[in-house]
Amino acid sequence: MKQFNKILLRIFLGVILSATLFKSPSCFAADLLTNHDWRHFTGATVTESGIEIMPVNRMIVPKVSVPRETDDQDVAEMAKRSPTPNPPINLRGPMLQVQGDFTISIFLEISSNKGAYLDLYGTLPVIYDEWRQEGKALRVGVKDGALLVSIWNGRSSEPITKTFGEGMTDVVEINVTRLSDNFVFQVNGKTVGKLRDPGLFNDGSIVFGADAEKGGGFIIRQLTAQALNTASKATVIDREPWKSYGVMPNSLRFIAAARNKPLYIGAAVAAIPLVTDEKYQSLVGQEFNMITPENDMKFQFIHPGPNLYAFNEADSLVEFAQHNNIRVHGHALVWHEALPTWVTGVKYSPSEVKLILSDHIRTVVGHYKGRVAEWDVVNEPLKDRGFNTDKGLRAANPWFQAMGEEYIDFAFREAHEVDSNARLYLNEYGIEEPGEKFDALYALVKRLLARGVPIHGIGFQMHEDMESGKYVGAQPDLVAVNMQKMANLGLEVRVSEMDVNMNAKSTPRRLNEQARAFAEMLTMSVRQDGLKSFGQWGVTDRYSSLAPMFEYFQLGNGLLFDADYQRKPTYYRMKEILANVPE
Repeated sequence: MKQFNKILLRIFLGVILSATLFKSPSCFAADLLTNHDWRHFTGATVTESGIEIMPVNRMIVPKVSVPRETDDQDVAEMAKRSPTPNPPINLRGPMLQVQGDFTISIFLEISSNKGAYLDLYGTLPVIYDEWRQEGKALRVGVKDGALLVSIWNGRSSEPITKTFGEGMTDVVEINVTRLSDNFVFQVNGKTVGKLRDPGLFNDGSIVFGADAEKGGGFIIRQLTAQALNTASKATVIDREPWKSYGVMPNSLRFIAAARNKPLYIGAAVAAIPLVTDEKYQSLVGQEFNMITPENDMKFQFIHPGPNLYAFNEADSLVEFAQHNNIRVHGHALVWHEALPTWVTGVKYSPSEVKLILSDHIRTVVGHYKGRVAEWDVVNEPLKDRGFNTDKGLRAANPWFQAMGEEYIDFAFREAHEVDSNARLYLNEYGIEEPGEKFDALYALVKRLLARGVPIHGIGFQMHEDMESGKYVGAQPDLVAVNMQKMANLGLEVRVSEMDVNMNAKSTPRRLNEQARAFAEMLTMSVRQDGLKSFGQWGVTDRYSSLAPMFEYFQLGNGLLFDADYQRKPTYYRMKEILANVPE
């Protein structure tokens, strides 16, 4: 260790000499706090003394499995898993461009022995419906007086974690130095350990995140980065303002809007790729005139604590949409899934549950009033079976348990009272063809309308499948029957979440079959009274929720654009239909 310290000292002396002789800007420390955006970062408050980080404790919870209410075995398996930490990332803030050897210096003011962490992302995580696939990242922080270091190598959700040193309290200076193939860690000027670098920042950039354990909190007093020699680089880059994408005459959105009865072409959109992936962002801006937040407005994402709302990720989607004249369909105010443990893990009285739901709806809808045009107010209220009990509604649902069926009335009335101009939808799967589930939904909607509930439309999800290269999903003529029944009640209808999962590797034959399935469903849909929008659940297969759950490096293939952002046959068939099929 003494010999290693001597080598490190020579390196730092070389840095000073190099900076003096060559006066290269790359050899001076770059400030990542002053005049950079930390205001769009969940859990952070900009103060005179630095960036105050408070606990967010945001988790992605497992699916809810109730055997008497669902036939889905995958749900039962996923329900056994523990919640996945989902700490905030400063997507809109400064990032580093790095090359070679560099040092990042962090001054933390620690208020407790709870964990205080700064995260350095070489590649960002992908957030799916029920899990977070970690990218490459380095976490450094202080817990119980020791330096805690974790490394995610981008191939597993489990990090390598080590602790170094002791007695770290109050203001702590941490230096993280990438030196050849290693990370060297110093605390208050003393080298305390090193770990091998598995290539975390080989892509050349670092995005920052931070989090604190529940009951803790800390202040980032200083955050700087410095290249160690003139052949290296550590440059601060700020995110560019939102781009405006011109509407091209050959785009889906242009053709759909130019119809005699204009149609919104939609996609579910995620904040991380929208902010950080230019190709993804350009597809959204150019091709779609409606977006639905895939996850970022769900309860566990936007309301992770009783007195904490995390709007920043969803705000990014809404601001981008406004900048590009894209309509926003909010998703989802009330659902039995995606509820944080502070809601489900505490025994509340019915009146307390009602207050929680009221606060959530009024706060979220109020925050986006005038900017989100329509909402999935209630998502998936119906069971998969057992429709002769509880009128087919899910009983394993805190809202139902507190209020019975009236929770649906309550949710729609609360949303309408906050924003009377917003269009309010009920969104459901498995209702595409006639059957017990659709009958239960139809009866529910008639009861809601009879009670004067302000419901405006029904979302038909249409998650469809292929087997042995053949489409085996809903039949368009049968879907048309159900859509027309809803339209006859005076309701709007929309295709809200369509994808066609090949359940196998893409081949030309399967791609053409997928295109046929989309085309037949779109052809049927545009002819329906009351149809307002046709959306797919995702943008590109690179980030599709159809990726096999908890398996790294495997992608879905059910959308219009493949994992390389290329247009599939489905895309071109949809353009033909929008241009040529009359209402």
